[in-house]
Amino acid sequence: MRRLLVIAPVVMALVGLSPIASHADQKADDIKTLLGLTGRDAAQIERDVDVRTNTSLQAFVDAHPDLTGTEVEKLHSAVMANGQAFVAGYEEALVDYYSATLTDEQVLQTITFFQSPEGQAYRKASRELGQVSRDYIKGNLPTLFNALKASFADALKGHVLQPPNPGAKSG
Repeated sequence: MRRLLVIAPVVMALVGLSPIASHADQKADDIKTLLGLTGRDAAQIERDVDVRTNTSLQAFVDAHPDLTGTEVEKLHSAVMANGQAFVAGYEEALVDYYSATLTDEQVLQTITFFQSPEGQAYRKASRELGQVSRDYIKGNLPTLFNALKASFADALKGHVLQPPNPGAKSG
């Protein structure tokens, strides 16, 4: 019997069989599927991080023309390594959050929804709504600031405003 317990895993490995994934592993895989359906998967986050970090790196390099090619390559390697670590941590945090807050059934039902025509329509509308929101804010923020500026000026008529004194103690 002891020999069978020792031999069975070896035989399973040789024929390509693996033990059934644990419940937690299956749920994590399902959550990663859900993240992919909602655009929050590691690949999408990695693309976003790459764009932002490479843009920042390029701005830094442009501001420091004295950097050598070797120094730029070291910076690039550091940016990539840190970006990959960030993405891995981010995905793990999302999986942990969804694991703690959604039941297995809720995860599966949400996946089913996002794979349905209704879910796909919702995702499309959400992406478009994001752009509508950004456009509205960009177009109307100056109006808000001007209205606030006018309201403050009106409310503070007769007051002489002094620039802040960093050394003064607040009471």
